[in-house]
Amino acid sequence: MTSNRPLARKHHYVPQCYLAGFTDNGRKDGWLNARRLDGVAAFPSRPQGVGAERDFNRVDIDGHRLDALETALSKFENELAPILAAVAKSRTFPAADDLNLILNLASLLHARHPEVRKRIKSANTDLAMNIMRTVTNNTARWEHEMKAAQDAGYMDPAEQLCYEDAKDFIDRGEFTVEADPTRQHVFEFDAQDAALKKLGKMSWSLFVSGEFDFISTDRPVTIRSRGRHAAAAPAGLADADAEVLFPLHRKPYFSVSMIIQHRSWSSFRSRLSPRSIRAY
Repeated sequence: MTSNRPLARKHHYVPQCYLAGFTDNGRKDGWLNARRLDGVAAFPSRPQGVGAERDFNRVDIDGHRLDALETALSKFENELAPILAAVAKSRTFPAADDLNLILNLASLLHARHPEVRKRIKSANTDLAMNIMRTVTNNTARWEHEMKAAQDAGYMDPAEQLCYEDAKDFIDRGEFTVEADPTRQHVFEFDAQDAALKKLGKMSWSLFVSGEFDFISTDRPVTIRSRGRHAAAAPAGLADADAEVLFPLHRKPYFSVSMIIQHRSWSSFRSRLSPRSIRAY
């Protein structure tokens, strides 16, 4: 499939339409007051300049452009942008279809992030190395695995790999293990789908505050457990007592729109304050 359109190489894992809500004018051409967590001083940036990584959404599929996924996600963002703006302007709870798109955004932000991808890649690399070391542990295991691969059609029976050469290669470790980016996307969207199902079963409320402004981050979906041991281990969406905080928009003049999951509003509202929000 060919196109005269230049390839998009800078891919946002935090959509610009979302970041726009935290600019000084509430639009994508506005300015953010950005700050890195490594102590670097704050710096001004437009949404286009943050929350992005080169080729983050790249796919290598015959017949498709490398930026096919980026293009598809852009269409989703075009649908989402007016909904975020409308909720911020009206300060009313979104309709069911609009809420569905907002929860899709939340699940995407939760599942697809460079740090999450890096941890998964590291775990998969460790797994691959352990498998290779196991296969080359001794000649009997090597011969068994080679025969199994040939019987399954993964190797030509006439092809013979030397056990000593393979073991030496693995022991030297002079190679890298690279994940197929397309398979990585499949894994992430499976995780996004699972997160969306969890979020869809939660009860949600819109909270508008005139007391303080919200900020956001490149990982804005915050999950917290209300249990006694909440500080002992990270909370997850599968936890029965999970609370989810997701700032939607920063409105000027101390008006903020956000969505928060809760079980009982009467028991929750007394804890909703600038101090409790900062605890997240």
